[in-house]
Amino acid sequence: MTTLSHRAPFTVVRIALCAGALLATAGCITPDGYYRDLGAGGSGQGGGSGQGGTSAGTGGATASGGAAGTGAGGTSPVTGSGGATGTGGATGKAGATGSGGTISTGTGGATSTGGTTGSGGATGSGASSGSVLFSDGFENGTTNWVTSGPGTASTLTDGSNVYELSCLMNKVYLSAAGVTTWTDVIVQAKVKILSFNGSSSSYYAGICARVQDASNYYCVALRSDGSVSIRGDIGGSSNSIGSSASYGVTAGTWYTVQLEVVGGTISASINGTPVLPKSASSPITDSSLTNGGIALAVENADAEFDDVSVTVP
Repeated sequence: MTTLSHRAPFTVVRIALCAGALLATAGCITPDGYYRDLGAGGSGQGGGSGQGGTSAGTGGATASGGAAGTGAGGTSPVTGSGGATGTGGATGKAGATGSGGTISTGTGGATSTGGTTGSGGATGSGASSGSVLFSDGFENGTTNWVTSGPGTASTLTDGSNVYELSCLMNKVYLSAAGVTTWTDVIVQAKVKILSFNGSSSSYYAGICARVQDASNYYCVALRSDGSVSIRGDIGGSSNSIGSSASYGVTAGTWYTVQLEVVGGTISASINGTPVLPKSASSPITDSSLTNGGIALAVENADAEFDDVSVTVP
C-alpha cells in the first residue's frame, strides 16, 4: 500500500446489530370429506292399487321403505314393478366418506424442503473447510458494516479503498459485519495503525470474532506497546485472555492479521506466522462465547483496514 494520500469521508450510517434469519416451515391438509345420509331411499313411485283383476298393483310389497300395495280386486298382493329397493338405495352415492378421505399429511411432508438446518446456519449451507463466508475490500463502500461507540469511520484511498476507524479516547469503537450464527471461523484483515493516542497496553487496533454485541466479543489486539494479545470483552468487562507476545508493532506499517476461533480455542497469526499462543505455551481457551459476527476495533488509536475475509477453518 502507498502512503496515505487523500481522505474522502463518506456518510456513516449507524444501526444496531441483529441476529440471523429464522426458518419457517408450512404444511397443509386436504379438506375433510363430507357424509350425506340419504336414509332408506323413500317410497317407490309405484305402489297404490292395481286396476282390478287378479294381478298385483305396481307398488310392490316393499319399495325402499314403502308398504305393500294391495290390488283393489286381486286375491293376493305380489311384488310390484317398483322392485324391492327404491332408486336412491340405502346409501347415497357419495358414500360414507367424501372424496377428501381422512386427514392426510400435506405436500410438504413431515419435514419441510429446507431440512433441519437453514442456509443461514453456523457456517452456511454445505460449507466446508476453506469456504469463504464473507469478504470486503471496501471498493463498494461500507454498507456491510455498522458502528458502535464514540469514534469516526470513513473510506480513504491508500493504494486502494480502505476503511479508517478513529477513536482517540479510552473507549472501544467497533464496526461490525456478518451474522451472529457463525461459530468456528478464521477472520483475516490487513491492518495499518496510523497513530496511537499515547503508549499503553490498552491502546490498540484489532480484528474481532464471535461478536454478539458491543459488550461481547473476542479480539486480537495490536497494541501501542508493540505487543500482541487476545482480548475478551465478556458482558462489558474487558480482559486479556492468555499471555501477550512481543512483536514490535509500529505505526505506518501494513500487517496481515488473522484470528482463528474453533470451539473454545483461540489463536492468532501475523503475516502468516503464528504469534498466539506463544511457542511451547498452552492453548488459549475461553468458552464464554460460542457464536457471533465479526468486527474491526480501535481504542485510543487511528487505523486503516482492508481486505477483510471470513472463512471456515
